[in-house]
Amino acid sequence: MKKILFATLFLNLISLPTWAVEYSGQGKLAQKHYPVLKKIVCSPAHFGGIGKDCDLDRVRIIGVWAWVSWSGGEAGGNSLLKLSGSSWKHVTGGGGAMNAENAIQVGLTKAQAEMLVPSFGLDIARSSEKIIASEIDYLSEWDLMVARNTIYAIHGRIFQHKPLQDYFASFPWYKPNPKYHDGLLSALEKYNANVILQLEKKKGYM
Repeated sequence: MKKILFATLFLNLISLPTWAVEYSGQGKLAQKHYPVLKKIVCSPAHFGGIGKDCDLDRVRIIGVWAWVSWSGGEAGGNSLLKLSGSSWKHVTGGGGAMNAENAIQVGLTKAQAEMLVPSFGLDIARSSEKIIASEIDYLSEWDLMVARNTIYAIHGRIFQHKPLQDYFASFPWYKPNPKYHDGLLSALEKYNANVILQLEKKKGYM
């Protein structure tokens, strides 16, 4: 089986047309602020003039912070912005992936960063192939927990762990299902969940 390079999976997502941008977190607010966030992030001053080819694929707002995923031509990346008064200010970002640690480095608390910046686990959990533990060993404790539980969340599992429940509830694809049971999972999903679980135990996270 051809190995998946999970470190770059996030950047290989298919860009969505403007009308299909994924808004999450405070979704209505994210949709409202999309035009100004795009204007700031896609400014030639930021990314070497990709200008008219630049668009936002995802917009996520939590409180006064915004995370966006952008693409333009063959380029792509992520940015963090902060609302100051009535204006958004670009804080950090550029080409390539971004994780919670990057957000913590510019002043967000660990809890804020983990809630704002989508985990690599979201994409890993949606893999159509068997997960290989050695290829996700670099993930943080939070990312691994999200990766494993996304497999359940896709089917609507309701979580007792509040930070996890709040995290999934902030995405439009999450639909709580009071009738959830593990029988809803495919054989591949059960296999991948167990691979992640064993890795979490090996790393001492559980």
